[in-house]
Amino acid sequence: MTRGSSGSITIVSATASRSHSRMNGCASSAARYSPAAPDGEILEMRPATAPLLAALAARASEAPLTALFIDYGHAKSGIGDTLQAVRRHRYADPLALPGETDVTAHVDFAALKHDAEALGLRAYGAMPQGEFLLRLGLSERRDRLLEAARPEQRELISSGAARLVDPSQMGILFKVLALGRGVAAPLLGFSRGDRVHTL
Repeated sequence: MTRGSSGSITIVSATASRSHSRMNGCASSAARYSPAAPDGEILEMRPATAPLLAALAARASEAPLTALFIDYGHAKSGIGDTLQAVRRHRYADPLALPGETDVTAHVDFAALKHDAEALGLRAYGAMPQGEFLLRLGLSERRDRLLEAARPEQRELISSGAARLVDPSQMGILFKVLALGRGVAAPLLGFSRGDRVHTL
């Protein structure tokens, strides 16, 4: 990225050698998980995950550990642009107003899992958030809340639960991945029988 003549921040192309050196080897790592990208395609890299996973692995070497990741992202690595920004509940230019706009990109759960396992952590998932919550008993919890709810609360409870698991809303786009070591398996939510039909 650089500042253009108008003073705004813009994205520019870089040579492969320059990109690789700045990413500290992340580019070659990401290439292991992604199909060959034709010229002009975008391959997103996430160098910040390496120190995070290293810290988790170091912690797990001292005591039992489980880390739970819940976010939107893809379960299989690939090419494409997922960079986006939101400001005041509206989509915005990700390079405009730095520090005042929420900038985000999809989590590459496949790469995260691969790198975690390479460090000796055990991975569970990633699985769709909807399936995970239903296995944990979201339907039963919703029903108990509805039994005691006032009439004006019932729709909020039902719609809120549905939003979390509905495939067209958060149920599939959001994924759940657990990483751990030294913790008795199976982990709740990753082993319980399928209860998707209960909602």
